[in-house]
Amino acid sequence: MTGSIETIRDMVRKKTIHREGREGGRRITLFPSENTFEAINAFGKSIDDEKLIIDNTWLRGESLVASIIFFIIDSYFVDLLFDVIFSIKEFDDVILLAMVLSVSLLFGILGIKYLLRPKRRFTFNRLTGIVDVPKRGFKGWRGATRAVRYEETDFVIAGWRSFYTSIDDPGTPFLFRPPLFYSFDRTGTTLYEAGNFIDWFMDKNRQLPPGKELDPYRMKDYLRREAEGFPEPLYPASVKIPDRKINPAMKEEIKKIKKTKKTSK
Repeated sequence: MTGSIETIRDMVRKKTIHREGREGGRRITLFPSENTFEAINAFGKSIDDEKLIIDNTWLRGESLVASIIFFIIDSYFVDLLFDVIFSIKEFDDVILLAMVLSVSLLFGILGIKYLLRPKRRFTFNRLTGIVDVPKRGFKGWRGATRAVRYEETDFVIAGWRSFYTSIDDPGTPFLFRPPLFYSFDRTGTTLYEAGNFIDWFMDKNRQLPPGKELDPYRMKDYLRREAEGFPEPLYPASVKIPDRKINPAMKEEIKKIKKTKKTSK
């Protein structure tokens, strides 16, 4: 019986983007394109050599309007509920009562959910390997987050919500996981590619992933890795990734920096 429940749960619950690899299940399996970060479909986003921030928070006005709509619909069913209660005569009336009560509860819960909708801000820290994920309920509405080790998470696409992906972390039931980013088929970039982009970004021992947004930080990141002795990558890759690749402009800049250091000595 337990096995059957687990099978159904896995079928309905999610499609996992990354599972194979080292401890934690991280492995870079796709080489992201230059426009992967630009294509990530979120209300707000930013990136540098230390942090990637993805924010899908609804505007408070939008959440309030949605909540009011659900409460208005719910008030109609609550009124209908009392009418049914005071006119029960047959068994069919009891069935009708159960149906009206169920619908009323549904819209009431949806109204509360949108009223207390938490902020959907995710912060990926490349240097510490920590992801700040939103808390649920009123604390999340105020912007509170929980720190989770990146190795403990998975990117998942819910089976019935395949137009976006979310983060599977130990502390959030899957029904309450807010979307991390949405699909972006018009750009040709996939959710899987975006997941690999973040995997690559979170491996602090590799060069920064492709993307013009990260070009201003490549030199700084290279010098940090050089000072650390170019340690081995944290996550394996099924695609060829040049760990120490630097462009000609960076080579000239590095020569100048090293020459300046020697002169100062």
